[in-house]
Amino acid sequence: MTHSDVPALIRLADAEPAGSAARIAAISLAVELRDTLISLALSDIEDMETDDTHWANTVTPARPATLGHSQYPSAPAEVVREGWLNIAGRADQLAWDCMKTAMDFYGDEYFLFGREFFIASPPAGASAEWVGRLVPCQRTAAHAFVSTDKAGAFFEDPVTGMPVARLDSEVVTYSSAAPHRLPTSSPLAEVILDEVIWIRTEDGVLYPAPCSDYHPRFGYDGSAPTTLAIVLETLLDDIGRASKYRGVPDVSFWLFQIAQKDWPSGTVLTRAQLLKHLERGGRVSGR
Repeated sequence: MTHSDVPALIRLADAEPAGSAARIAAISLAVELRDTLISLALSDIEDMETDDTHWANTVTPARPATLGHSQYPSAPAEVVREGWLNIAGRADQLAWDCMKTAMDFYGDEYFLFGREFFIASPPAGASAEWVGRLVPCQRTAAHAFVSTDKAGAFFEDPVTGMPVARLDSEVVTYSSAAPHRLPTSSPLAEVILDEVIWIRTEDGVLYPAPCSDYHPRFGYDGSAPTTLAIVLETLLDDIGRASKYRGVPDVSFWLFQIAQKDWPSGTVLTRAQLLKHLERGGRVSGR
């Protein structure tokens, strides 16, 4: 992130109607970015001016202008989130550049999608089912969330809006970004344990398991299986709720045991099986 990112955000904002969510989101980031860069510069200058060992004969030729520094009120999070959702659907280079800046600055705070995952061709099982429903599209700013250096085509998942790129190399691979939460109210019916963890809901729709900090995985003792256990417990309780693992687990002991087991690829565990384990009680916490 540099000062050169700020003019792009301002250009995008200027092209938007007054009061629009996209305009507010772009201006909000431009202000936050400028303020952050000013604070960092002032901190560096203070360090130099108080360091008699290395900078004793150094004169600071200029200081960053602080006129208006931090005078703008913070925009409501829901408005900023809506604005970036609107920008994500645009196909122009300016929207792409601004989205990349926003991702670097915010992480996943305001976005629908998080960590990237890959599916190698030919996809099989649940992966083939999901790839089969993808819809071709032009590159949009949302595709900034996935690898695009070798992209041969761009797609969108019509159910979740997830961006997908087909990477054409020696092994054709599909790259996508997992949702933070599932856009459904239909309860979890089964989980499919594969290279990608899949969730099928009672209405028959297939989803990649939601994730934020770590991809859910199975078969060993680590952060990814812990994430899987937390995701399963969360979705059994509320299919539309996001789950986060921040390094201190608090999850059903028996779901945790399921996640650590090295299941054959493609194993399907039903809702009834998962609830049976969940009802056995016991927690893993503070591990």
